[in-house]
Amino acid sequence: MAKNQYFTVPNFLTFLRLALTPFVIWLLFDERLRLAAIIFLCAGITDWFDGYLARIFKSETNIGRLFDPIADKVLLVGTYAALGILGVLPLWITAIIIARDVIIIGGSFLVWYHQLSIQLEPLLISKINTFFQILLVLLVLCRGFLEQSEILSSLIQIIIYVTLTTTIASGFTYAKTYFQHRKKHRH
Repeated sequence: MAKNQYFTVPNFLTFLRLALTPFVIWLLFDERLRLAAIIFLCAGITDWFDGYLARIFKSETNIGRLFDPIADKVLLVGTYAALGILGVLPLWITAIIIARDVIIIGGSFLVWYHQLSIQLEPLLISKINTFFQILLVLLVLCRGFLEQSEILSSLIQIIIYVTLTTTIASGFTYAKTYFQHRKKHRH
């Protein structure tokens, strides 16, 4: 593999997101919500920016395709686990989000193990889901900047249920795609 496969700006941003995750989690447990919000926002922006740069400059790499979704999952699962443990978010939404990601990772392993020819590309519903997961974290962390308001609390409740809906929908869509592919290739 060529040296430039490793050293691209999009790959740097992906690995930066991975590196920022422990700091976000530590800051949450240290009750420094403002700084956690800023670092989480920066990490979330790298998610959009690395893909954008890779497409614009045609610098998509196998390493980026592998580590970008891993970095997303580590950031979101780690942050949601911390927010659930701290009681900032209800444990049920945390459990559903983490379960969906565990199922997707398990499905990816099955695709690899069975050497299936399924393209492991993010689905539109998954991108929508990631957007709402990031938005929910940011809204919850905004409480560190704003006084407790009814409008923010109501908005958070709405986004919790939108996130729940997109999480379940994307999980079912991935499962349906996997099982349809398996069924088609058994015959």
